[in-house]
Amino acid sequence: MVANVFSNLGAGGGLGHLAVQIAARAMGYRVIGIDHSSKKDLVTKSGAEHFFGIDTEDDVVKAVMGVTGGVGARAAIVVVSINVPLSICNISSPDCQQSRY
Repeated sequence: MVANVFSNLGAGGGLGHLAVQIAARAMGYRVIGIDHSSKKDLVTKSGAEHFFGIDTEDDVVKAVMGVTGGVGARAAIVVVSINVPLSICNISSPDCQQSRY
C-alpha cells in the first residue's frame, strides 16, 4: 500500500494544490493532503484521497500512519512558507528520501 502514497504538507496553497494534482492525476499516487481545515475542499477536489487539518487533527503523524497501515508515506513534500518542525517527517516511511530546498 505504501508504495504509491504521497503526503503533502501545505496541500492547499498555490504550489501545494498543484503538487496534489500532479501526484494524483499525472503520476497515479494516492495523496494525503495536510493543511488548515479551510483548505479541505480545494485539496480533495485537486485529487487527495485523504485530508488532515493541522488545526483539527490532534496528531497528524498518527492520522497518516493510520491510513497507511502504520507504514507512512513513500514520498513527502513540504510546501509551506513557515518553518516546520522536522518531526513532521515522521509521516514518511523509513525508506523515503528527504531533501530540503
